[in-house]
Amino acid sequence: MAKQLLVEHGWQTNKCLPCSWQQNGRSRVSQVEGGWRQIVTGQAGRLAVEAWGLKNYTQKEEYFSKILTTILVPPYIDSSEIVRRAWKRYNLSLGLGLNKVAGKVFRIGHLGNLNEVQLLGCLAGVEMILKDVGYPVKLGSGVAAASAYLQNNIPMIPSRI
Repeated sequence: MAKQLLVEHGWQTNKCLPCSWQQNGRSRVSQVEGGWRQIVTGQAGRLAVEAWGLKNYTQKEEYFSKILTTILVPPYIDSSEIVRRAWKRYNLSLGLGLNKVAGKVFRIGHLGNLNEVQLLGCLAGVEMILKDVGYPVKLGSGVAAASAYLQNNIPMIPSRI
């Protein structure tokens, strides 16, 4: 499943997934697994956005980012307030919309050392913030959509089997 996701999204690999390797006596996740994880968390994030009744700023699938989801907010909401409230109330770091999309979008990063369960926490925080700023989100809707997808697309961790 994971290798198929990588191939479908343009990643070239002949390694089994998920792969890990040893460096300096510590286990490290390979770039291949990292790429797979970004694809899976990105798709989970986009499903959450859809469940909230919002739109991904990027509409064409071939342009979806592997490391970032950009969410378009309704015109009556300033996305800068979402980002500000995320940081000040929930200790959650979201990205601002820049230049032409300032105030219209906010960004969720799904890269680096972010795992699937951490993404779910972020999505729960975004739901609370959306409610705070007056958007009629059903709490748990995006988390449920992302959880269902992740449960069916996360393999066992090889070193823990």
